[in-house]
Amino acid sequence: MIEGKKKSKKRKLKPRPQYCFDGKARKGCKSQETGREEIDVTIFCPETKQVLDKRTLGDKEGERSAVVEIIGKIGAEIPQGFVSADAGIVSPQVTKSIIDKGHGYILQIKGNSGIAFEEAEHLPWHRVVVANEERSHGHGRDELRRVKALVAEFTDLTEFEKYADIGVVLQVERVSRVTKTGKTTNEMSYYIGDETFAALDLEMQARYIRDHWGQESYHWIKDKVMQEDDSMQRQPNGSRALATFRSLVAKFGRKVCDSPSRFIYMFSANPEKAVLCLQL
Repeated sequence: MIEGKKKSKKRKLKPRPQYCFDGKARKGCKSQETGREEIDVTIFCPETKQVLDKRTLGDKEGERSAVVEIIGKIGAEIPQGFVSADAGIVSPQVTKSIIDKGHGYILQIKGNSGIAFEEAEHLPWHRVVVANEERSHGHGRDELRRVKALVAEFTDLTEFEKYADIGVVLQVERVSRVTKTGKTTNEMSYYIGDETFAALDLEMQARYIRDHWGQESYHWIKDKVMQEDDSMQRQPNGSRALATFRSLVAKFGRKVCDSPSRFIYMFSANPEKAVLCLQL
């Protein structure tokens, strides 16, 4: 059994920086090579809120190769940290490239991971004590998160041997309630971490998992605040240029106003003031 731990009053600093990978489609922009929607794969640091590198793909099929390429390019240049990613990016090649560059990982697995997901789902979670529990409120909903963890050496995870240096499997339960409607949903997710990640306390592990949503928040800003998905620009070159411009607006918005949405509001209401702020 894993003992539960009380949430500390002070927010502890992460022992290592975090690097989040994710792919985002620019809706309506068709690749000239594949005929499907183009995908931007980015590596994002939630601590600095900066996109460190990006690859544009003809569809989702190349996401894993793009991640391996990005890690191979900048992995040795950035400080050692933990790489996080959603299920579509997870593969043995990805975990190996992360470990080879001296980083750790915390990666989500889903049904498309095949037998590995089935093994994770059928581990004896009913015998594991909830090790970390947190509540949060935001974006119109209340959420309760419960985290359980099993150290890989104590489990019969034959399928997981293909993932480099795997050290822990985590189950994360999210119970969300929409404030306005009262509708409640319950979602169960599974993650794998390397041996370095397994050595962290459960509170810190839960924080890395939660902070991966910093990448999702970056995409949300581009979609909902800057209406990227509603863009009428369908030509690849124009769509890519506008995507780059939106990323710059998000970057300057955080620098000037600590919020891209506030920066956009200021720019719309008073363009001269916004330009002056950028020059300071």
